[in-house]
Amino acid sequence: MEIAFKSLGGQDANQGLILAALDRLADDVRPGSTCTLQIMCFAFTDQVIAAKLLDVVSRNPRIQVKILADWSQRSPFSASVLPDMAENGTPGIAIKYKIDLPYRLSRTTGQPEWDYLSSFGMLHHKTMLAVVNDQPHLLTFGSFNWSARGRQAYENTVLLERTADTAHVLAGFFDEFTTLWNDPTQTADADTSLWIANKARAMLLDGVDLKAHDSKAALLGGFTRPMLKSYPPQIQDGPVLSAFSAHHILDDGPTRGAGPTNQAQKINLLRPSGNRKPAPLTLNTLALDAIRCVPDGEEICIAMYAMSPSVPEYEALLEAARRGCPLRVLLDQKIGGGFAGDLARKAHLERLPISVKATRRRMHQKYILSNATQTVAVGTANMTRDATSRHFENRVLFRNVQPIADRFANDFEMIWDRIH
Repeated sequence: MEIAFKSLGGQDANQGLILAALDRLADDVRPGSTCTLQIMCFAFTDQVIAAKLLDVVSRNPRIQVKILADWSQRSPFSASVLPDMAENGTPGIAIKYKIDLPYRLSRTTGQPEWDYLSSFGMLHHKTMLAVVNDQPHLLTFGSFNWSARGRQAYENTVLLERTADTAHVLAGFFDEFTTLWNDPTQTADADTSLWIANKARAMLLDGVDLKAHDSKAALLGGFTRPMLKSYPPQIQDGPVLSAFSAHHILDDGPTRGAGPTNQAQKINLLRPSGNRKPAPLTLNTLALDAIRCVPDGEEICIAMYAMSPSVPEYEALLEAARRGCPLRVLLDQKIGGGFAGDLARKAHLERLPISVKATRRRMHQKYILSNATQTVAVGTANMTRDATSRHFENRVLFRNVQPIADRFANDFEMIWDRIH
């Protein structure tokens, strides 16, 4: 395992870990072997990483790259490197976009414009999975977007290699990517994406409600939605667990990931009573287990880009504070400044042991840390309803893994001490 932090390694730390992993793969994939890099990205504007991907596929033709990006990355007017990559048709690199219809009519021009609230959900993953000889081999994930902005912000990137403890986690990310990539009602190449976007804008100008099921069916009805295999429930256990969220554009509600094996996962969840009982493995239940396992009076550290009082993790944290667990909460000032004030006032009124700090430097991380249990829950998911009900997200739980907990503790203390 390797972890990179902006706070500890500087602005090149996260990018450097990605570049080193790519160089290693270029050297390690030998004749007779195959390797596919499955990349999922919310933002990809980093020219250095883009150049490295081109270098890797030219140096080692046994390596193929598949990039699955958020809909926002397909626009030629964005800073994304992907439209040029797609237009140039680089051998060994294939690109698709997660289908979305994030449009409304502008109140000023009357023309279609991008709108966050109209989105059916963002592809918020920031992952790279190396699949060697059809076997998931190495994974990078975390909060770090492959962008200039990501290099400036407080971010993290975790690198996991395949071991007995991590194999099922890598398999979960493989299932998520593969299911999305192979579903033409969820992902599309550049040409098909352009057709969908143009048709959606034309429908909007004609007064069509893009949220209506008939409208979505008209846009995507020409594509066949694969029938996913059903799997029996399986309880995840062990030192490393993973959870996902997804929301198919044609469905009314979210699922526990896009992959069918991920949707079948359960966790033996610790309940407030102290007993454990199986529950669906979700972003929420994974975090709840991390919080509830902290003994009375022991500290919990939270670094979160965005938090909301409407998610169950929030109430679980308050309950932890009420049983004497000191909470230290790091938030982004721009996004979470208002929530920081609300939380500080609640702590004062209830006399809860909660300390809150917000940083002007973009604090884009999303993790929960307990030094007492050597536990870290980390990934792309903010502590918000959108993370669980709209977006495509991940969260990974490390239980009783001291090297991981120690690294995140160092990051947290470094940032905490910088804020006065």
